[in-house]
Amino acid sequence: MSLASLLPQRCTVQRQTKGDAQDGGQQAIDWTTDTDTNVPCRKSSPEAATREVTEQIAAAADFVIFLMPTQSIAENNRIVLENDTYEILLVQNPQSQVGAHHKKVWARVVRSS
Repeated sequence: MSLASLLPQRCTVQRQTKGDAQDGGQQAIDWTTDTDTNVPCRKSSPEAATREVTEQIAAAADFVIFLMPTQSIAENNRIVLENDTYEILLVQNPQSQVGAHHKKVWARVVRSS
């Protein structure tokens, strides 16, 4: 069974970009979606994987989202999946004998549909 067959859902990875200055001089944060759309993924409950992270991360995460090992993603990114937006808390790269097996993204909902 291939890893791709285990990632039946599709999501969008959004990256922060600096927007125009707002009132008060603070720079706005915008999110770009022009690079990583239709990304194979699978959303799962965090309970099954909590032994691998601190209790603080596990308690804050609503879901674990699995991605291909080659997917570019970082803690300051967001994921949009099934009309919900998730803040990335932690990105892990579990290893196998041949290298990175998949990416495990600990995430919490920041905007729900």
